[in-house]
Amino acid sequence: MTLIPDQAAMAEIAGGRSALAIARIECIYTHDRFFLESEDHVLENAGRIVQGRYDVICPTVQAWDLHQALPASRLTIVPDGSHSPMEAGMAAALVGATEEFRSNAV
Repeated sequence: MTLIPDQAAMAEIAGGRSALAIARIECIYTHDRFFLESEDHVLENAGRIVQGRYDVICPTVQAWDLHQALPASRLTIVPDGSHSPMEAGMAAALVGATEEFRSNAV
């Protein structure tokens, strides 16, 4: 989930309550089809994409394909990013995108 292995984070996630909470969340999302209304829900509703270059859970090629399907989209590849939004590069890119959404909505 992270580019640079973090032993403390891995121990936290693998241990007791965190592992159970993550398992429950994954089950809920899977059971409810990830809350997508259709197979094309992401394509139909995405405008901006933030993707970690080293995300092996959601490979970059998927973000690229989505970006190609959405001519007006902007794809941001975070050079040191992975799947975790808690890593510095991903967090900065997500906060930046959120700030841009907010300024464009006003």
